Amino acid sequence: MNAERRPVRGGVLEAGEASIHRIPPDGHNGENPYAGRDQAEQHADGWWWSCAMQAVEAMAATGRTFQAHDVADVYGLADPDSPNRWGALMGAAHRLGIVEPVGVAMSSRRSTARSLVRTWRGAP
Repeated sequence: MNAERRPVRGGVLEAGEASIHRIPPDGHNGENPYAGRDQAEQHADGWWWSCAMQAVEAMAATGRTFQAHDVADVYGLADPDSPNRWGALMGAAHRLGIVEPVGVAMSSRRSTARSLVRTWRGAP
C-alpha cells in the first residue's frame, strides 16, 4: 500500500500517512518569509520606483479599485526590469498606508494569460 507523500502544514499525521518532510505551521522553514519581497524592493531602480510610487499614490487618491497594471496604463509607466517589482511596489504602498487590498480579479494585462491578481483601493 503506497501512502500519498505530501508535506503537512502544522497538522498531525494520521496513522499510515507518510510525509517527505514537515513544513512548519508558518510554512517558511525558519527562513525570512519576506526575503524575496525585500530583495525586489532593494534592487529596484530608484528612478522607476519613485515614479511608480507617485503614480500609485495618485491612483489611490481617485478612490477607484485598481490593479498594478492599471497604474502603468493610466500613468504611462514603463515596465520595471523584473515583473516582481510590481508586487513589491504594491506591498510597500500597503505597508505605508497608501492602499489596501480589496479583492482579486483576472489581470487586465494580456501577457499574463488572465491570471488572478490583487485589486487595490486607496486606504482611508
